[in-house]
Amino acid sequence: MNIFSHGDAALPRMLASALLCLCLNSHAQMNSSTPVPTGMDHSHMPAAVPSGAPVPALSLTIYRDAMSGFNLRLVTENFSLIPPPQGEMDMAQLMLPSTDRLTGYVEGHAHLYVNGVKIQRLYGNYVHLPDNLLRVGVNQITVTINNHGHMYWSVDGRQILATVFLQQGIEEPVVYRFESFPAPGQVFILSL
Repeated sequence: MNIFSHGDAALPRMLASALLCLCLNSHAQMNSSTPVPTGMDHSHMPAAVPSGAPVPALSLTIYRDAMSGFNLRLVTENFSLIPPPQGEMDMAQLMLPSTDRLTGYVEGHAHLYVNGVKIQRLYGNYVHLPDNLLRVGVNQITVTINNHGHMYWSVDGRQILATVFLQQGIEEPVVYRFESFPAPGQVFILSL
């Protein structure tokens, strides 16, 4: 099913422009420059990938769940997606760049946003998105990778994130995608 079937050649460009504006607006809302007091959410502050560490990559694949909703898969390279260390650590320690001793990759967890609202932290590569998280029409699903202090990883001032725009009720639900540092070799074929 082609959502641009009525023959208007300008419509795909207009839709892409509208989706890009939506993405940038939601991205700006997620990355407000409002100062955050100590002990609060630090997910809006950058953490630069240390020089010499491999640059992390992040891509997303999404497919319909057999029961309901969708399943989202995080495809990462050069990143150790793990829960925070156990035991007592203060926020200053958690905000420091940390790397996996074996691989040299930066480490941390991911944040899942649906339509600009932070839903949860992710410590693994798969998450189910129930239908009640999604609204009618186009939905923006964004994932960021973060250090254990919740600061988002960045390279040369660019946040590492991946976004898919999903529309329920059509054959190919992903209508647009954006990845600031895509995982190499990803082929995005949806089998529905």
